[in-house]
Amino acid sequence: MAAENKGFESPDLLKKAADAFAISVQYNRKNPQPLIGLAYLFLLVKDAKSAAPYLAQAAQLAPDHPDLVALNQWLLGKTPERPADLESDLHFEQVERLISQSVQQYLQLHPLPSIEPQVFLRLQQQQWALRELCERLHSQITGLQTENESFGLDYQLAPLWEKLKTFEVAVQVSQDYLRLIKGIQTDISAIEDLSQTLQLRSEQALLDALEQKLELFLDRCDAIADQLDDYDRQGFEIAGVEKYYQSLCQKIELLQESVEDNLVRFQTLKR
Repeated sequence: MAAENKGFESPDLLKKAADAFAISVQYNRKNPQPLIGLAYLFLLVKDAKSAAPYLAQAAQLAPDHPDLVALNQWLLGKTPERPADLESDLHFEQVERLISQSVQQYLQLHPLPSIEPQVFLRLQQQQWALRELCERLHSQITGLQTENESFGLDYQLAPLWEKLKTFEVAVQVSQDYLRLIKGIQTDISAIEDLSQTLQLRSEQALLDALEQKLELFLDRCDAIADQLDDYDRQGFEIAGVEKYYQSLCQKIELLQESVEDNLVRFQTLKR
């Protein structure tokens, strides 16, 4: 677990999430979720000591909160002072009970892709906690004595593995959306620079170059539209990304009109 964890390569995104949670803590002192989110951020950078007070405050507000339970389960499994053979000594009934409780907890969650930093961070947190839980439970199952016991518990654990897949998809699509938005914002910035250049100078050579660049931007728009259509067909919500796409299309259209107007002006002057 580290700050470089996939999906948070961008320090800016991590900082935005931290700032958002800090503000939420300040103005929503009775809501445990921002406290859990801040604790998770500290755990991402391997600072369990700083995470502990936030976990404690969250426990006072909502000791049975699913995310808090998941984090505490993970911490218990990773604490150095925990005896190494404790998990392997768990009886069948204890493992079965933990699986049953975990299935009830996680099947209530319905992960969906999001471009909002807080929501995306929570998706990451839940995916990470569920993966750790599944792997730890599987390890406990393999430590049991008989194949019949192991098979029965593996069968009971299957819904958690399936739920993990839904979290992985939600996180992956969220990452894809964020990459699309970043690319769109880069294109918009480039188009705005070209528009400013065209206002300052509008010679024929520049207009010819801009026509070629417009073709590239239009091709990129088509590719983005195809990706959004694909996500839409799969049933994912695309409105959050679509507004950025529409903004890009408008910028391209304005630049295209400006280039065409200047080309017409040049042709008129040549007559």
